[in-house]
Amino acid sequence: MGDETWLWKKGHINEALARVTSFGWLGKAVFMSQGSFAGDDTHELWNTTTQNEWWFGCPECGHQQPWKWTQLRLPDNNRDEEGDWNYNAIRTGVTYECEGCKHRFKDSRESRMRMNNNGFYKRMNPNASDENQSFRWNALCARNWGKIIEARIRAEELRNSTADTGPLAQWEQKQMGEFWSDAPDAYDISQVVGDYLLNNEDWADALFIDTGTKRLNDDRNSQSN
Repeated sequence: MGDETWLWKKGHINEALARVTSFGWLGKAVFMSQGSFAGDDTHELWNTTTQNEWWFGCPECGHQQPWKWTQLRLPDNNRDEEGDWNYNAIRTGVTYECEGCKHRFKDSRESRMRMNNNGFYKRMNPNASDENQSFRWNALCARNWGKIIEARIRAEELRNSTADTGPLAQWEQKQMGEFWSDAPDAYDISQVVGDYLLNNEDWADALFIDTGTKRLNDDRNSQSN
């Protein structure tokens, strides 16, 4: 058994697997980790497995769906009078919207219990051998959504104002269980994501940081190359 493989030196996972290769019918190798880095040993091992993701069936309509942070909806009072983020309101007012019926679930332990009661693992890699089973879930199924999205907003604001991607990488890895990449194309894509869905707005309506005022400017009224 191996824990936190994202911290392991390159090659150590294969060294551990070699311990059970000759007598595979007598033992198993079990590895656990938070999200890691794209292309490392943990990622390469994940790519050979079934990649079972924790989904849920909506208690209201039955629609089956993955846990996605883009389904979080901010309260209307997410900004204060000066236009700054109202983190107190965000921590207590975020809801989760069903992809199917659009029902808004209150940010509470009871809501997550109802949703997880209809939960199941969805196999995402049908080409993997049945012997290589893997399972992943993210923080949305178990933790306060307001605090999760607050951390995301703070990480994006720091990235946009200072180019520091550290907190955003940690958020992706520790909260979402994803593999982080600092590749330029990945950075350019994530850079345009700046604000969070309110009511019926589209997530495509992104916001940008104005380097002069350090405030967010609406992409619908400006252009960026």
